[in-house]
Amino acid sequence: MKKTLRLTALILSITLLFSLFSCGNDNGSAGNANGDKVVSIILSETSINATDLNTTYDLTARIIDSEASENPESEIEWYSSDESVAVCEGGKITVKDYGVCTVKAKYKNKTAMCVVTVPNPNPTLVIS
Repeated sequence: MKKTLRLTALILSITLLFSLFSCGNDNGSAGNANGDKVVSIILSETSINATDLNTTYDLTARIIDSEASENPESEIEWYSSDESVAVCEGGKITVKDYGVCTVKAKYKNKTAMCVVTVPNPNPTLVIS
């Protein structure tokens, strides 16, 4: 009885180990449950404090995957949370007006952000 129990435990252990080490996607490299290997996206800046309107800033993004290789920047989607403050096209940020917005770079399921602040040099004081 003890031999049968030990043999069963050994077979289950070997099956479990085999299952754990054989997981991966079709090309043999490991990824997450979706088969996506992107680990992170890193921007060259996390904040920009602009001083002049109509100024352009270049923001670059690096995408790192689980195999430590970089992916093409052309597949990154760029967004501005408020295009009246700043617009972003392919990583090139152009300041349009005073205020604060967030520029986002998205690649697959990862997003990185940069806060763009454009302070008004002549604020209007309203007294009520």
